[in-house]
Amino acid sequence: MYRFEMGKKAGFTLVGFTLTLGLFAQAPNTSAGWVIPSRSVRATPVNRYADPRRAMPIATNPGPVNPRIPVRNIPVDRGNRYNPISSRRISQPPARSNQADREAYKYINEAMGNDKCEDLGNAMRRLSNAVMMVSKLVKAHKEGRYRPILPVMQRAMVVAEQVLANQEFWARLWDRLGTVYRQCDRECFDDGDSVGEMSGLGYCSASVQTEGLPSIGFAIQPPLPLCETSIHLGCIRGYQRAAQEFAGCENYSGGNYAELFREYQGNDCQL
Repeated sequence: MYRFEMGKKAGFTLVGFTLTLGLFAQAPNTSAGWVIPSRSVRATPVNRYADPRRAMPIATNPGPVNPRIPVRNIPVDRGNRYNPISSRRISQPPARSNQADREAYKYINEAMGNDKCEDLGNAMRRLSNAVMMVSKLVKAHKEGRYRPILPVMQRAMVVAEQVLANQEFWARLWDRLGTVYRQCDRECFDDGDSVGEMSGLGYCSASVQTEGLPSIGFAIQPPLPLCETSIHLGCIRGYQRAAQEFAGCENYSGGNYAELFREYQGNDCQL
């Protein structure tokens, strides 16, 4: 009787211990990273990266959001130092069919290209330098100091003389410059020397073609005023340089045309 009771208790205890081991083998302890197996399986560590049952950690403090990363391609405000207009690319309308507009488009495109609005002053300087260089070559060619040898250079010199003498070219050039500056939200020209040089070349071209302008208002004028007084002084210097570098303009910048020259100069370099 005693042996049977002890055997029965031992049997129930053994069965309970076996069931307990089975439950532990089916329920892994994810907090420790180990699985308690049955007697026939050796204990192995759980791979935290390959086990899909492992919960991913949740960040309680993700930190500040980077304001420089745009969300859904929407520009963000980066503070007072960031100006989206300055990073805008310079663009101009496509060239038209006439030669004067094509030449104006070519000069501006070669000088400005795909620059940004913040580089508009340097692009304006490159444009005026290019136009002044062509005027110097044309003057040297007419005076016999420059003779192009290659046929392609000879044809280019003929085209350059025609372009500088064409009043429609200067009108198209100023119209395109005004459009470019307005696209960059500029209401005035910020490079007086460049404006003075190109305005002076336009005055000289009209004076040489008409053999002297009758009064104020017959030459093409800049579409925008100058920004500051110092730029106004630079425009006066550029205007006088252009009169010296344009072939035949010395007859219409002094003498009987000195007063008219100063009137055009003051009108084109207005603030």
